[in-house]
Amino acid sequence: RNRRFRTTVFHKPQSRTGFRPCTPFSMILSCPRRKHDKIVEGAFWPLPAITDIRKARPEDREAFIRLVVEKKDYAPYPLRGLSSDSQKNAHVSSYRAHWDLDWEAHRFQVLLAEEAGVLKGYVVLRGDLLDGVTQQPQTVIFDYWASSRARTAQLLQAVEPVARSFGTDHLVVEVAPDDDAGKKLLESLGFMAEIHRVARRAEAWTPPPDSPFRCRPARQSDSLFVTHLNATSLPVVVPPGRPKDMDEVSMDFMAHYSSLQLADDPELLVLILEQGRRQAGYLILQRGIPDASLAYVYDIAIAAKYQGQGAAQYLVRSGSNAAFQEGFMALTGDISATNPRALRTALQGLGFEVERHRYGRSFVNSL
Repeated sequence: RNRRFRTTVFHKPQSRTGFRPCTPFSMILSCPRRKHDKIVEGAFWPLPAITDIRKARPEDREAFIRLVVEKKDYAPYPLRGLSSDSQKNAHVSSYRAHWDLDWEAHRFQVLLAEEAGVLKGYVVLRGDLLDGVTQQPQTVIFDYWASSRARTAQLLQAVEPVARSFGTDHLVVEVAPDDDAGKKLLESLGFMAEIHRVARRAEAWTPPPDSPFRCRPARQSDSLFVTHLNATSLPVVVPPGRPKDMDEVSMDFMAHYSSLQLADDPELLVLILEQGRRQAGYLILQRGIPDASLAYVYDIAIAAKYQGQGAAQYLVRSGSNAAFQEGFMALTGDISATNPRALRTALQGLGFEVERHRYGRSFVNSL
């Protein structure tokens, strides 16, 4: 289920039910035909044809990889030590290794834009993933490039019938924070910002002796406090354009949080913030998500009584220190686009930087 950073509301780590944006992507499947897909001899025609859009074939592997190597410029992840070239190498290695997968079984797909026998663009997607909050199925666009804005738009439009064939009615895609042209293109196609992925370095930190707060490892007896505090900000975490019965979400979250193993869980690092003898907040980090060098902010919450007193800063720095002591490079997490205050707090007060923006588009009523 989803976890959220409420003072800076984070969403569930996408690695469990979604995607890992910095991981090389296994990929490529064929999708079954459906009447509304408008397939003509394997080609999709969602717009007046600028170029042919078709599904990748086994013999396309080397041409596709050459296109990635020569044309694609991946945005870096500086806090993770991932350069554009290192990401390109990882993607190419993964594409080579997984080109012969059973695409149908894994619900992957690669679409290629072709003109006069020359590849002009591509899009890689997967359709068996769930949104972390609503648990609704969605198709994730992992990777794409085209030689012009018009071809990029045509490729992204061509994804819709493929997504429908996967049984999903929502698309998501990530863009770099400085890619203004990419954001404008997505918005022109009906996408809207859903999630802001942020990160900060894990650093050693010594708590000031005069602070009224202190952090300690969670005990299982803290479960009632964590479950109750978790339930206080559910409405702000549902992504835009994702209608959901909030009573159902609330009950779902309560059941999940009451079952969490707060102590001695090898996957989770849980800290409880206290002022005097009173619990004031909590931080849950998930170890090694979305990759082995990172700790994911599974959830953080500060009780209303203690907000505005430096409690969030104390808790995040304590979590950063704990992650650093365990050898993690950085903390990362997802902030809901419905909570701009949370984003400001994360960037201005907690030392986070935006790594990616996730955009989404629903086409449930587009037929």
